[in-house]
Amino acid sequence: LAMQEKMQKVAQDEDKIAKLQSQVKKLETSLTSTKQDADKAQGRCSVQVSEYSSKLLLAEKKCNSLRDQLSELTESLQSRDQEISKLKTDNISELDSIRRDTILKSQHEEIV
Repeated sequence: LAMQEKMQKVAQDEDKIAKLQSQVKKLETSLTSTKQDADKAQGRCSVQVSEYSSKLLLAEKKCNSLRDQLSELTESLQSRDQEISKLKTDNISELDSIRRDTILKSQHEEIV
């Protein structure tokens, strides 16, 4: 009888071992599948990071180009402002000269 109980116990243990081995196999399969999914996701992320890096680099170049254009336009505006100021000054001087001449002529005519 004790031998039968031991054999039953061994059979039960073997059954438990088989079930555990089956569970381990399922977990290993699941782990492999999850690892493959993770590898695919990592690959997609690497591609996206590469694309975003390229886009960022292009954006930085465009920004630098626009900044350079803005500097050129600012310099051009400053130069034109200086030209306008000089022309205003020249015009004012010329107008003053014309006024003086006109006043002198009218005074001369009054005298004559």
